[in-house]
Amino acid sequence: MSIMVVFGSAALVALALLVALLFAVLLLDSEPPVPDDPSDEEAVDETLAFHGARFC
Repeated sequence: MSIMVVFGSAALVALALLVALLFAVLLLDSEPPVPDDPSDEEAVDETLAFHGARFC
C-alpha cells in the first residue's frame, strides 16, 4: 500500500513539474508588442510595460 502512495505522489509531482514547464515555455515564447510608429506613446508604454513585467 505504501508503495502505491510513493508512486502516486511521485506521479503528481512529475505532472505538476510538467505543467509548470509548459507554462514557462509558453510565457518565454510570447512575443512582445512592437509599436508600428515609435511616436505612438501608448504602444511604446505597452512595450516597456511588457519588458518590465517580464524581467522584474
